[in-house]
Amino acid sequence: MTTLTAVMTVLWMQVLSNGSLAVSEVYMEDSGMYGCTAENSGGPRRTEVYLHVTSAYPLMRRSASAS
Repeated sequence: MTTLTAVMTVLWMQVLSNGSLAVSEVYMEDSGMYGCTAENSGGPRRTEVYLHVTSAYPLMRRSASAS
């Protein structure tokens, strides 16, 4: 059995059923270290990732049919 404990709940982040984290909207000030800690009978495990937001504006692609 897996038990998930939410430390923080925000509208722009969602944990998907496959365990991935989906972030729907980020801002420049969201850049920084994010970590996840999990623990089971095998002991604790922690991993961290640095999120680097490089643009303050959404990137838009022009469709191939646009002239």
